Amino acid sequence: MIYPGGLATEFGSHAGIKRKTKATTPKFMLLTAEQVGRLVVGLVRRPRPEILTAWPWYFSAWINQLFPGLVDWTTISRFTVPERSDELTAAGLK
Repeated sequence: MIYPGGLATEFGSHAGIKRKTKATTPKFMLLTAEQVGRLVVGLVRRPRPEILTAWPWYFSAWINQLFPGLVDWTTISRFTVPERSDELTAAGLK
């Protein structure tokens, strides 16, 4: 399993995505497609069950091991719900 985090690709600039929360991945944590490709090749050469690609994700993984669900709850409450409030309201979930 590869946990790449954010990727710096042309998709974001062409997709015209407008975030309500204005939340984005910090630039220092963004990987290029080439960096992800090197990670995949590295996994082929030296197989491992999983790999985290940016050092801050190790902190999230550690917190998630200590307090299962905390990272998910934080992501859902601080990002997913605000971003998708219209959809949740329409579906009767909010």
